[in-house]
Amino acid sequence: MNEPEITIGLVDDDPFALQALSAILNSTPKCSVTWAISTPAQTLEACRRNPVDLVLLDYLLGETTGDLICKQIIQQNPQQKVVIISSLEVADVARTALLAGARGFLSKADILKDLASFISVIMQESVVVSHAVAQGLFHAIPTPSQIALNQREQQVSELILQGMSNREIAEKMSYSLSTVKETVTALLEKTHTSSRTAAVAVLVQDGAVSYPKTLP
Repeated sequence: MNEPEITIGLVDDDPFALQALSAILNSTPKCSVTWAISTPAQTLEACRRNPVDLVLLDYLLGETTGDLICKQIIQQNPQQKVVIISSLEVADVARTALLAGARGFLSKADILKDLASFISVIMQESVVVSHAVAQGLFHAIPTPSQIALNQREQQVSELILQGMSNREIAEKMSYSLSTVKETVTALLEKTHTSSRTAAVAVLVQDGAVSYPKTLP
C-alpha cells in the first residue's frame, strides 16, 4: 500500500527562496507543496482554508518573525506541525522557535542536504534541530558583545524581539514615535542591515541582546 504524500505549506517573504524551496520539495519523494505564500499575514488564512501536514516557516519575515507567526498558527490549530527555517544558525533563535511551539528549527543549508530525512522525523512526532545549533541550544555560552548599544537602543531592541511595532514601543516607553524611528535607524546603521528584524537577529548573534526565556 502506497504511503500518502505529505502536504506542505511554505511561508517565505523572499520570492526567489520560495520558488527554489518549492522546487526542492516537489522533487522530494512523497512530498507535495499545497501552497506557498510570501505574505506572512496570509498564513493563518492559508492554514484554515487549505490544511496541510506541515508548515515550513521562514524566520525573518519583513517586519515580523517566524516565531510570532508560529504562535498564531498553533493557537488556531494546536495539532498543526510547524518547522521554522532560517539562514541564521543561532541557538537563541532556535530556542525561541521551539518555545513558540515549532516542531523544529532547520537551517536552509540543512534543507539542501537531506530534507526527506528531516521531514520523515518530524512526521513521526519528533523534534528536529540543525546540528549547527543543537550543541549550544540548551547550553549557550555568553560571549562579549562586539556591538555597543546605549540604554535606549537596548530597550528598543528588546521590545522589537517581543514583536512590538514602533508605535507600540513608543507608547510603552513614553517616547515619541520619531524618537523610536531614530533609534531603529541607529540600530540599522550599527548592524549594517536594512530591516528591524534583521537588525535584532544580528544583535542576538552578536550577544548584545537575548531572546526572553519565555514568550508573552
